[in-house]
Amino acid sequence: MKDSERKIRAASVSLIVAGLLMLGVNLAHAAQAADAATDDANPFHWQGKIAAGKVIEVKGVSGNIRAQGVDGEQAEVTAVKSGRDSAEVRIAVVQNPEGVTICAIYPGENDCTPGREWHTHTHDVEARVDFTVNVPRQVRFVGRTVNGGIEANDMGSHVDAAAVNGSVKVSTAEWAEARTVNGSVDAKLGKAEWPGELRFSSVNGAVNLELPASLNANVHFKTLNGNVQSEFPITIQGGFRGHINGHGTNMTGRIGSGGRDLEIETVNGRIELKRSGKL
Repeated sequence: MKDSERKIRAASVSLIVAGLLMLGVNLAHAAQAADAATDDANPFHWQGKIAAGKVIEVKGVSGNIRAQGVDGEQAEVTAVKSGRDSAEVRIAVVQNPEGVTICAIYPGENDCTPGREWHTHTHDVEARVDFTVNVPRQVRFVGRTVNGGIEANDMGSHVDAAAVNGSVKVSTAEWAEARTVNGSVDAKLGKAEWPGELRFSSVNGAVNLELPASLNANVHFKTLNGNVQSEFPITIQGGFRGHINGHGTNMTGRIGSGGRDLEIETVNGRIELKRSGKL
């Protein structure tokens, strides 16, 4: 491998891991927290009403997160613990002005704070927590895990899903963002209207994205070891860099009339952009 490729790969891994695991502002003083005891035979269960436009966040360390969109206002979260040290893991529930945050808390200096970032240290504890979440379709969903996958199916609002070692799969009637380090990203968006920049990324895995046929965006594709396929016509902007055999692409272009920014990136994997509701 060339030195330049090693640097690109290392930089990509560092940036994505930093974005997933960096420490954020502590908002705990503005929230009320409650811990819930649970064991393998008595899974943790929480339910409550969340107002439209608010958010439910689920943050794990080891284990899968499976979310399902549901009708009504009632949200539900079930957590099942397993493993030799499962009794050392507790579940925290943090009520805050934006909604509710539920975390798997391992021994050590871990916390459960609302927002994108959180502390995650396992201290060699052999335990996993698998979450199942029913999300009212008018409520936003945020999912975070380190060792495990995330699925968010048939959602009705914005989804933000991030893993480190695991695949991420999202489908929503609105828009979403998804990223991982080791695993694939699959996302299906019902609307192509989002604020700011939308990003989908992996390091070791494919990125497959399906968007409405009405999409207008400025899109940037980047892959080191993989090709790019798009069902949308793309007007290339600022040149094109790629290998003759189609592997390795760094390209910026416009879909439709442009406008919104869309970033799709992986290091080792292909990128596929599909069009739903084809004309």
